[in-house]
Amino acid sequence: MSDDGLERCAGEHRDRRFGRRVDVHRTASSTQDLAKLAYAELGAASDGLVVTTHEQTSGRGTRGRRWWSPPGAGLALSLVVVPHRALDRPACVTQLAALGVVRAASAYGGVLRVRWPNDVVDADGAKVAGILAETLDGGRAHVIGIGVNVLVPNTPPPEELRELAGAVLALELVDIEQIAPAR
Repeated sequence: MSDDGLERCAGEHRDRRFGRRVDVHRTASSTQDLAKLAYAELGAASDGLVVTTHEQTSGRGTRGRRWWSPPGAGLALSLVVVPHRALDRPACVTQLAALGVVRAASAYGGVLRVRWPNDVVDADGAKVAGILAETLDGGRAHVIGIGVNVLVPNTPPPEELRELAGAVLALELVDIEQIAPAR
């Protein structure tokens, strides 16, 4: 397994709301599915859970599109959010997550933008991140999937994604240790 900093993020972090518990997997079919299972088992106690993986084999985006997550080349995570009351506009969760990715990149000097409603792209329009937010349990909970292409991988993306995929480190912003630092 690559030393991409994810293992050091795993565990319990009682002083946080989001990321209170971080589950790291070597390989997962979908962090979104794992986060939804955690909510099904734990209910509100899963609030703030982050599920992440080194490699995601069946990641997905909106409208059933595929999300490519080769080993060690990106950040694939899902966050469980259980608000104290139902959100008036749950669709805003997607845009807020996308804006969060843009803001995180800008903290390191990156210039990314949101291509509404759920893509984050670089100045050339190449997709560097995608968001998939799903509402669960009649609006009581949300699972927010965030996929960020961090490195340009050694192997090329699948044919249907080649012209669209970009990577944050292609912008020469930061190294992965800065994105997923040790505790």
